[in-house]
Amino acid sequence: AGAACALLAPDAAPPALALGLVLFGGFLGAQTSRTRFSFEPSHFALRKWNFDGLETRTRNWVVGGESRWAYASFDGYAFLPHRRVPMLLCFREKQTGVDADGRGQLHLCPLLADRDEMERRFAEHRVPAL
Repeated sequence: AGAACALLAPDAAPPALALGLVLFGGFLGAQTSRTRFSFEPSHFALRKWNFDGLETRTRNWVVGGESRWAYASFDGYAFLPHRRVPMLLCFREKQTGVDADGRGQLHLCPLLADRDEMERRFAEHRVPAL
């Protein structure tokens, strides 16, 4: 309850909390400026650029390779917390792996694009909404 109260009354927020929020906001801002969604003919991908504007090729340690998934492997996508207030893109795909219930790997990404455009592009590639 203390942290919630501190967020409601900023003058009562501990300096460490305020600094943490500023640093986290800076991290999200930097990632947002460097990351792009890419709708390729047969794959959906997350692309990153360095601060000089050159694309970087790094392995995604979570998925064990490139952040690139075939549309045919998608179970679906959703916007969280709600379609009307999209903050995160959530999607499941089976290319990376499948859980005990046969569902694909869950991915969460900050929404870096227009929601309507994302829906249109997923529909073009026949990716269902979750």
